[in-house]
Amino acid sequence: MKTLHLSIIALLMILVSSQAISNLVFAQIGKPFDLRIEPPLKQFQSGVKASYVICQPNYFTLVIKLEDNSPACVTQ
Repeated sequence: MKTLHLSIIALLMILVSSQAISNLVFAQIGKPFDLRIEPPLKQFQSGVKASYVICQPNYFTLVIKLEDNSPACVTQ
């Protein structure tokens, strides 16, 4: 049984260190994360409360319009 465990560990180490696996892993890590956020009005109309609407981080700030309590994402 101990030999079987050692064989499995050895096989996993070989697979992890192989060039093909390494290239596959690093190719996936290097890709940018594609985050698609719906426009604020579309989020609001789908039932999201105005205060919970999400704006694109680092670009826009959420504001709530006083006239109709609807959300908007604006730059500073």
